[in-house]
Amino acid sequence: MFIHLSNNESVSEKNIVGIFNLETASMQSDTREFLKQKQKELRTVSLGDDIPEAFVLCDDEYAETVYFTCISAKALAKRGQKAL
Repeated sequence: MFIHLSNNESVSEKNIVGIFNLETASMQSDTREFLKQKQKELRTVSLGDDIPEAFVLCDDEYAETVYFTCISAKALAKRGQKAL
């Protein structure tokens, strides 16, 4: 199944490592450093012009990608549960 993240972007549920609330997750310095590193590696995708509420970490066979979305982590998690 695929989870719709925003702006016509969907990812395979099997590739999702985690769905995170951006505000609470970025309080940790390790998370901030991880996100900065992914930005340097050009492995981030911003899905919208508004301030993102969540990010989704995906891992496929080639690399990890971080998707920033305006949809809340809770709403994304519910979409994943409905897909089951």
